[in-house]
Amino acid sequence: LSAGTYTVSLNAIDIAGNTVSITNTNWTYDIQPPVITLISPKVNGYDNLSISVEYHLSKDVDPHSLWLMFYSPQDPSSPKKANTIFSGTQGTHTAEINGADLLSDGKTTATDYLLDGLKYDVIMTAIDYAGNSGTSGTNTGWTYDITKPTITMNTPKQNGFDNQIIIVDYNLSEQVSTVTMLFIGTNTTHTVATFTLYVNNGNNHLNL
Repeated sequence: LSAGTYTVSLNAIDIAGNTVSITNTNWTYDIQPPVITLISPKVNGYDNLSISVEYHLSKDVDPHSLWLMFYSPQDPSSPKKANTIFSGTQGTHTAEINGADLLSDGKTTATDYLLDGLKYDVIMTAIDYAGNSGTSGTNTGWTYDITKPTITMNTPKQNGFDNQIIIVDYNLSEQVSTVTMLFIGTNTTHTVATFTLYVNNGNNHLNL
């Protein structure tokens, strides 16, 4: 039988020659698994408490079968599973999930939250209405990070002075995406463009 949509008839004749027929329409024979493309969480990406999810489905699936799975050998309760808010219709979808409440039910259990600072491998699974199961590719090395970085400004110093060359020295507890320095005066504020400041973990030193 080829995949497709059919009308199915069942006919019977009893011993006396009486006939009966019943027909069911719009029955689909489908042997193709759904193709799931997990766009985010991204490979080697980062998120904090609010986790952005984006995915594409090649066909409609049962939304109750859609699970986002987080695997980490450092997490004793792995895999962690997120569900309940994903759309199962064909196409591209976005959602936000809470890393401290993966089931979005307001309850927290040992398997319902991610561990701060760990790297997870992330996949999405689903089952279509014919019972075919599909799994996305694995997005590896995604980090869940809910700890704020700390910064120590060594110079310019409190109550300090500088002349034409301004010495900037600071420490970061981790690598960050941007660092911006503001010079706030009585009547004006000057911003040092973010690309002139270093974002590396540890000590950073430059002259302005």
